[in-house]
Amino acid sequence: METEQEAPGPYEYSALQHAISFRIAKLLPGHGDAPVQCTLEEVQWSDGRHFEAISYAWGDPTPKDLILAHDRILGVTKNLHSALLHLRHEETPRYIWVDAICTNQNDIPERGAQVRQMRRIFEKATSVLIWLGPDNDAGQAALAVRSVQQIAELICQQLGISLEDLSAVEQIYHTVLFENRHRLALPSECGIVPRDVWDAVLWLYRHPYFTRVWVIQEINANRSRPTFCGRHIISWEAVELVAGYMVLESTFAHKCGDLGSTFCWWASTAPSELRSASNWLHILYLASKFVASDARDVVYGLREMMNCRAGGALLDPDYSKATLQTYRDVVETSLFNYKNTNALLYVSAVEGRPFVDPVLGRGHAVPEPVSVRQPHALEAGRRL
Repeated sequence: METEQEAPGPYEYSALQHAISFRIAKLLPGHGDAPVQCTLEEVQWSDGRHFEAISYAWGDPTPKDLILAHDRILGVTKNLHSALLHLRHEETPRYIWVDAICTNQNDIPERGAQVRQMRRIFEKATSVLIWLGPDNDAGQAALAVRSVQQIAELICQQLGISLEDLSAVEQIYHTVLFENRHRLALPSECGIVPRDVWDAVLWLYRHPYFTRVWVIQEINANRSRPTFCGRHIISWEAVELVAGYMVLESTFAHKCGDLGSTFCWWASTAPSELRSASNWLHILYLASKFVASDARDVVYGLREMMNCRAGGALLDPDYSKATLQTYRDVVETSLFNYKNTNALLYVSAVEGRPFVDPVLGRGHAVPEPVSVRQPHALEAGRRL
């Protein structure tokens, strides 16, 4: 007589044994829509383990899909589940690091400790696997990837370089595009006419991935960055090159919607001096259009890219802090540790308006009626 098989219970994390330990997931092979399965292993840096890190957008942070970890149920977001289905090998395991699986999201101290290591994790990974998202019902990913590749090669041809050369270039927009803008045909005049081509390209760049604050750190941490859209793959250098090319022409970028404000990030942060201590409030301001599932990550997601030696402890990732306290700590660090009063230039009192946190642009219900402004010393001075 057959007995009904008992359903697996939820996966329970074991506490990490060392302060600088982290977990690697062994993503088991699978075909098609077969259940995603993995095992988790605690490792230390001295172990010298090889792994790949996945960079992706969380989307709706509510875990809606299920995978099996050590044959136990673990909930993941829909976009991550799609990424794992596409990125797993069919015959061999793949060793990966991905935040939602390798970090116990319900353990607040562990989350903070792991966020402090994220820059190093992405630097030491053999590759950063960039997951833009799945294909759509119209199968637009193939045309989008092919078109971005074609435009990237056209740009390189005009400049007498190859796409492979770009892997050694740290600031593609500034070094390759902006400095050579007079040698390039404008996007509207480059000879790529078919509307379906540009529609597919814009569809690719409108993926939520490009608005996520964490990707700024993740992309900048590693030079091996294969980029996936559905079953199709392209180099990140081609993706970044074409993105910067589109915003070279302001009228063309305007037609693309809000793409310009996102991709101008790469141009705006190109000069290395913007990463110095005296200017990191400005970096936070420039990145205020980027989003995160947790509003505190607007700070924590950029922290490791900046010089935070002075007052760094105040900005250590701490998810037990309220969001508003995290933002206040940013301003306090700027004022008292760096002796930088630039935060005052981002606000002006306007009666009857809701408070928007200086620099970061996040609304909060607090008494002071202040609104965010483009920094303008004279205007701020009038209010002071």
